[in-house]
Amino acid sequence: MVVPEANGAPDYTRVVLTIHDISEQRIREREMQRLVDAKTPFLASVSHEIRTPLTAVLGYAELLKSDSGELSVTERAELLHIVCSEAQDVAYLVEDLLVAARADLGRMSVIHDAFNVDAEVTATLRSVDFEGRDIAVPAKLGRPRYAVGDPARFRQIIRNLLTNAHRYGGHRVEVQVGETPTHVTIDVIDDGEGIPAGETHRVFALFERIATPERSPESVGIGLSISRQLAEMMGGDLRYSRRNGLTSFQVRIPRTQVAVADGVGDQSTHRRASSNVH
Repeated sequence: MVVPEANGAPDYTRVVLTIHDISEQRIREREMQRLVDAKTPFLASVSHEIRTPLTAVLGYAELLKSDSGELSVTERAELLHIVCSEAQDVAYLVEDLLVAARADLGRMSVIHDAFNVDAEVTATLRSVDFEGRDIAVPAKLGRPRYAVGDPARFRQIIRNLLTNAHRYGGHRVEVQVGETPTHVTIDVIDDGEGIPAGETHRVFALFERIATPERSPESVGIGLSISRQLAEMMGGDLRYSRRNGLTSFQVRIPRTQVAVADGVGDQSTHRRASSNVH
């Protein structure tokens, strides 16, 4: 506000008032500050998440390397299994970190291909190892279900949801595959305590780590956020719900009637495109 003077006194008949709306700027500043504040614990969590399995990999690999025949065939097989499992965990974490970095730079992309949802879910279940936990999968419908999206990124979403349920859910984990007139739906359900009341709005926020008795404070906090971004880029979404004492994360991907064989869409109707994050 500028008040001119007349004869040495303020002249309020000619006041100049300028108003700037800085609410969006303040929102951006607060978000940037939140990310800065999250940087240190995030880096510490990443270090822990990578160092822990790598320590096991190096330790067991060295034991196998130095073995002079003292280990039985069964013991060697068990150690190799642990090495492969821990190394795979690191690979999955690195994949999430790379996707998060590409998204932050605006360079993340997905393809749009027709793929067999049931086959991809089955392949994902076979590729993960949750310490022998039995994941309930209902019988398939009479015909396979097809969706349009990026099969590799779809597997990444399902893998993240399964990992989340394994780490923070209850003892029972179940996968349900269904469909609506427009989408194929995949629900990963567990009987854990779920997200505390009042915290559900943070569940998909990047670097957010919601504290509960079942949740590890060392978790990185990117899997669910990246999974939702990938689902949305494929024209779908990812939702959280809590009903009848069960926690459910449901991913929806646009369905199609295009049949695929051996993971490759019918070339006469095959559709592929690139979709960049904005």
